[in-house]
Amino acid sequence: MGIFKTSTVSSTSSRVSSFMVTSSSYGSVIKLIFGTTMIAPLLIDYDDFTAIAHTTTTKSGGKGGSVKSSNTTYTYTVMAIMALGEGVLSGTGNIWEGSKTTSASALGLTFFNGSVGQDVWGYLVSKHPDKALGYSGTSYLAGTLDLGDSSSLPNFNIEVYGLCESQQGTPSTVKCIQTAYQKTVEAAFYASNINVQEYVYGGTSSNYWATLDSRYYSISQKQDAYGNNTSTYVYTFNFDDRTDGYDRDDPLYIRVNYNATTASVSFTATDANPRDIIYTLLSSTVFGANFPSVLIDNMLDYANYCKVNSLLLSPAYDSQQQTSDIITSLAEATNSEYLFSQGKAKMVPYYDGLEAIYDIKDDNIIAQDDDTISIQRSSQSDVYNIIPLEYFDRSNEYNTGMVYATDEGNIDVHGLRQASTKSHHEICSASLAQTVAQTILQKQINKRNQYTVKIPPCFVLLEGMDPVTLASDLAGLETTAVRVVSIKESAEDF
Repeated sequence: MGIFKTSTVSSTSSRVSSFMVTSSSYGSVIKLIFGTTMIAPLLIDYDDFTAIAHTTTTKSGGKGGSVKSSNTTYTYTVMAIMALGEGVLSGTGNIWEGSKTTSASALGLTFFNGSVGQDVWGYLVSKHPDKALGYSGTSYLAGTLDLGDSSSLPNFNIEVYGLCESQQGTPSTVKCIQTAYQKTVEAAFYASNINVQEYVYGGTSSNYWATLDSRYYSISQKQDAYGNNTSTYVYTFNFDDRTDGYDRDDPLYIRVNYNATTASVSFTATDANPRDIIYTLLSSTVFGANFPSVLIDNMLDYANYCKVNSLLLSPAYDSQQQTSDIITSLAEATNSEYLFSQGKAKMVPYYDGLEAIYDIKDDNIIAQDDDTISIQRSSQSDVYNIIPLEYFDRSNEYNTGMVYATDEGNIDVHGLRQASTKSHHEICSASLAQTVAQTILQKQINKRNQYTVKIPPCFVLLEGMDPVTLASDLAGLETTAVRVVSIKESAEDF
């Protein structure tokens, strides 16, 4: 027995026995995501909460005896399924775990795109067959998460490539591409059964094959300066110089099979054309208004207007809203009007410099002495010369940004009048936010007059947002370019 003793001191951290869910809400809304934006995922299932013990031992002390210290701490893992959005989504980008930026692959998460009838996650099939759901029509991430020393889910924010992206990444396929189309070999012998692999590829490879007979190469005997044949033979192999990945059955070429390796698509942050957003919201039978597609205009003019002016948006809808309210907000962001005309729902942008369809003058206005032409002008007190606009800044991890549109001339004349903040989180760049804010500002400063006239049935083809000119000597109105905003038919017979 030794004289000196060793004592052991053990300490153990408290072990959490169950996963902590910070909030729970029955019937939570699955998000509807367009373009590319950041969302907070919705935890829809979890299981297999596991505590993992980590024990460290240290030893201290001297001749008088030593002390061994044992300390046990715990980290935790949990199987989690997090819903992203409805419909078929393209993938995920950056994931922010608190202040740390990571990705789905780094976290060990598997992406399910939300297709109808999508496969069930294999983990559920093998571990929990009783709840092996495919979540058809819902895009989600699933995996076993390392929670560290916490027993609750981290605060995740996920960049999602949603519906109607205006551009996709280009698939890149790696192929075995030839570097030359012809190879010449000189040999001091003649043979009709050439070793193709040796001369064509310089060795054998399971990735390539070739078919060769007397039609696919030529043999000629070299001649000296006087035209006499020598004992040297020239073998010329003709390669297929196509790079499209297909072999060609051509008697003048060696047929080479190109084996493609894994094809991959690299997504970049892209937004959606508002026309596509509106069409989907109106026509979808799952998450839209189920509006008959035959009653929806193709809106190609509006789509091109948004594309040319870079008015591309990325909204994420996480609460129940009326479709009309959503479209009204999109119309404001894209300087357009939503209307139903000639039996179809339409979006018509406010173009500049359009040619008038009709020139309406005194001769066309009926009964001018009966208040059938009137001019209403909004009050200056209702006009604002500063418009704040709030947006999501993609270049700053989708943090909320703010821009201000101002009209210094109007401020000098009428004093500073700031409007309440416009919220357009579907905008994800500062430059676009500034453009939209300035457009809203100038429209409400300059678009203040409303004209009401009574005109005969010969103008029956007019519809909402048509450009016309209006002039009246009796009313003291010079030729003015206006847009038709509403039409009311009269019951009188002219």
